[in-house]
Amino acid sequence: MVTFLINGVLWTCLLLYEVSKHPYSFSVIHWTFFLLFFFFAAIVQYMNNEFPWIDYRSDSVLIRANLILTLWTFGVIVGQNTRTLMAKRKSRLKEKLTSRIECNHIMATVAIAMIIALVRVKTIGLSNLLSRGTSSYSVSDNGAISMLIEKCMQATSYFSTAIIVLAYKKRKCGLGAMIVSMGCLLIAYPPTGIARYAAAAIYLGILLTYSEKLKKENIFIFILLGAFSFVLPVLNAFRNLAFNEVDLFETLKDITDNFSTMWLAGDYDAYTMLTLAIDHVSTNGVTWMRQLVGVALFWVPREIWKNKPVGSGYFIADNLGWAFKNLSCPLPGEAYINLGIVGVFFFAFIIGKIMKFLDSCYWYQNNKDDGQISVLYPVTMIMFFFMCRGDLLSSTAYMVAYTVVGFIMCSINKSDFNRKI
Repeated sequence: MVTFLINGVLWTCLLLYEVSKHPYSFSVIHWTFFLLFFFFAAIVQYMNNEFPWIDYRSDSVLIRANLILTLWTFGVIVGQNTRTLMAKRKSRLKEKLTSRIECNHIMATVAIAMIIALVRVKTIGLSNLLSRGTSSYSVSDNGAISMLIEKCMQATSYFSTAIIVLAYKKRKCGLGAMIVSMGCLLIAYPPTGIARYAAAAIYLGILLTYSEKLKKENIFIFILLGAFSFVLPVLNAFRNLAFNEVDLFETLKDITDNFSTMWLAGDYDAYTMLTLAIDHVSTNGVTWMRQLVGVALFWVPREIWKNKPVGSGYFIADNLGWAFKNLSCPLPGEAYINLGIVGVFFFAFIIGKIMKFLDSCYWYQNNKDDGQISVLYPVTMIMFFFMCRGDLLSSTAYMVAYTVVGFIMCSINKSDFNRKI
């Protein structure tokens, strides 16, 4: 309990410090995740002596897990407060990220959003799009290719809308264009018809792109907690059922009645998976970066790379001989399973540097609020919450897909687009 409380106080102070600087940021997302999953959920699981997937964890394992989280915390702090020798490259990337979007091709951007909505309606059906249980559609026999195409279409629909929203704020397009693009996004990817992380990233991302109030008042953290505690659990009801089969009133009642026990469910398994990563390393040793190589080369098909690493959550479950393998693996667990204690500090240091750089680009360099970072930052920031839970393999693939599509959509709306073509 002492190690839990030390971490809880530390993360609370860090979260309050980051919120005092900016209402939302990658750092705010990071410390919010740690408080929810590694303190609040972990405390509830410990007090009930019941952890997702397993019934019991010894105090020695929990203490070790908490000390690893403390080390991660200091690694992030060091990473955010030290300079490196990459200043020249970082300045070039910052210049790229903050370069202006002129919004010169509004009609083409709206047309792209409309085409994706029409394709989705044609292939899946309007009523089927309303529920995740009926909205799945495979465009290829290869699951990885099908998933890649789907994520790229989803990202294209999002960025088309986000750019139109930004253009409307800058008075470069009318209200009609924004309504059409938002309507196309809602038709193609309604919140009830897509994965919860995608629903949160897309619609909170649009909200952050549009609202100036959220940039000035500290209310985003409450929106995030409300979405996490109630909205996302409601969306989970549409995971396996058709839209008309879901009783929203009953779903809300179940969430309210079982609010204290829902923290024992598999959705909150990040702390458990960290302890299982510790067990795995104690028994089998570290993987010496093999898992991370799989993340870096996620785009290589398994048909070519037969022994390509699987996600770390799947990897741990497979080694335990479990039938169910769709498990998370949080960032500290990924670090520990790759390089042990050294990996925890190294990973945390890198994550701290990346968060500091991206937050700096958005809040300090983008004073005119019309750079590429304006539409890239909100959606990737929300997706980072789910990257913190992991596993790193799938979340990195989705993050890269969104980022690449975002840069392409931003390029379409630049004045030199025709010359580039």
